[in-house]
Amino acid sequence: MKTFLPAVASLGLALALPFSLQAQDTAPPVVAAEESAHAHLVAVMSPDALHEASFANTVSELRRFYMENPDFVLLDKECPGLIDNIFEKSEDEMRDYHWAEANAIRSLMLDLVTEYLTEEQASEGAALYGTPLGQKVIIAAGQNQNLQNTMESAVENKGGEVDRTAFDRDQRATTSKVLRTLTRAEIEEFGRLAMGSKFLPAFQRLNPLIQQRKFELLNSDRLSAYETRMQAAMQDAMNSHIEACN
Repeated sequence: MKTFLPAVASLGLALALPFSLQAQDTAPPVVAAEESAHAHLVAVMSPDALHEASFANTVSELRRFYMENPDFVLLDKECPGLIDNIFEKSEDEMRDYHWAEANAIRSLMLDLVTEYLTEEQASEGAALYGTPLGQKVIIAAGQNQNLQNTMESAVENKGGEVDRTAFDRDQRATTSKVLRTLTRAEIEEFGRLAMGSKFLPAFQRLNPLIQQRKFELLNSDRLSAYETRMQAAMQDAMNSHIEACN
């Protein structure tokens, strides 16, 4: 099954809503001065801090998924520590997969914003999300990404593919989780800043295409080599733990 979702949680999350926020202490990402406006926008909307947050969240979601699977619960009862060992021994492969996926998302984002946004719109978007407040929204998306519907769909469907309904349910659930982390004043302030930009309407038109490309990446074989290594590491960890237990 495809165990990792696109690492960037709904990039259009806050902008799809008429809301806003209050300044926080989160430092904006450092961007090279020679970068284009479009590259600057992608760097701001897809910083390393986002992917570190989404990696920790994804591992937590996946662990919970295993703990709610009766077969794995029984195995863990027979050989205590089985689930913990699987995650401990395959962490490097999980991280490699996650960062390969993150870079693939960055690449498709750069292609799309370059094609569909003007330099002025991209600059306004980078200015909006480059603020401490904007970065709080971005990081909150990574910390609160919902993956349960997607993982269930991957298990149920042959070939590990995810259906679009499950993908969209997780996107909506993520939006709700992020909004719950924000105060009303933060939501209103971020909305005020976003509504005054030319970036907002342009990005709202573009966001459905971004989500479609993310969904296509999720079901593609582009990261199959990373997926194969990760699954092999998880299987080896499980087998070795069961052998030691017996």
